[in-house]
Amino acid sequence: MSRSTKNAGFTIIEMVLAMAFLAFLLLAIALITMQITRQYNHGLIVKDINQLSRSLSDDLTRDITASRPFAIDADSTQYYNGSVSGRLCLGDYSYVWNYGTPISTGDNTLVKYDDGTVVRLARINDKTKRYCLKSGSDFVVTSVKKADAVELLDQSDHDLAVDYFQVYSADSASDTYTDERLYTVDVTISTNSDRNALTTDDYQGYRCKIDGEAGADPNYCVSQVFSLTARAQHKLE
Repeated sequence: MSRSTKNAGFTIIEMVLAMAFLAFLLLAIALITMQITRQYNHGLIVKDINQLSRSLSDDLTRDITASRPFAIDADSTQYYNGSVSGRLCLGDYSYVWNYGTPISTGDNTLVKYDDGTVVRLARINDKTKRYCLKSGSDFVVTSVKKADAVELLDQSDHDLAVDYFQVYSADSASDTYTDERLYTVDVTISTNSDRNALTTDDYQGYRCKIDGEAGADPNYCVSQVFSLTARAQHKLE
């Protein structure tokens, strides 16, 4: 009877190949998991902004419909849109907002709540339109009473800010027979934690940079634009 002198087992080359394959497999699983996680988080941000946009659109439409027609020119007493912040006073409710870039740089002219926190986009119970009152070129009320306000962008777990808020109304949008007027409101809401991932847009403020642009972060950056049209339908005072 003969006895084999070979020992059963793996050679060093086989062990190296097996370990290399296992390492490649683990790396692939990790990369796929990271990509799925990034896509999931990106989807959550998009979902949050879409929900906020729908809620804001409903509120603005309802509040404009309940208001009297108002001017939106440089002398308007109900609408102001500056480089740092803006205000829209509709009769029952007023809207006050700061833009994303001034928030990120800590601009000293930001509108704040009475507890010192920064306003992002507030809907305020303001039947006297006091938030749009001016003394000369200065606003009479320079801070928002938090007890009267709802901070609309705090409803998300993500760092969001307004990047564009513009109200339009052409002369042709006014009906002299019914004393009604149509208004269009365009709003852009963006993630605000990394301003380098955003770039200016000639149309509506900002947009997220795309792959290939310096600072682009397609996995996190989201910038959504929405538009609404509403009709103010009460007679002017």
